[in-house]
Amino acid sequence: MVIYIIAGTHPVFQRGKVFNAAHHFTPNGQVFRQKKVHLTPTESGPYQLSRGHGA
Repeated sequence: MVIYIIAGTHPVFQRGKVFNAAHHFTPNGQVFRQKKVHLTPTESGPYQLSRGHGA
């Protein structure tokens, strides 16, 4: 059985900024991170999250 896990988004701190990012875990232990590009008004306003730069 081969299992891939796509986790929900959560805050990630990087270079003094906070991003909302999803994580993808592969069976061989690799972890990929995708920062959210299109933020909701709450994420970009009160939460002050930064947007990612696409795929």
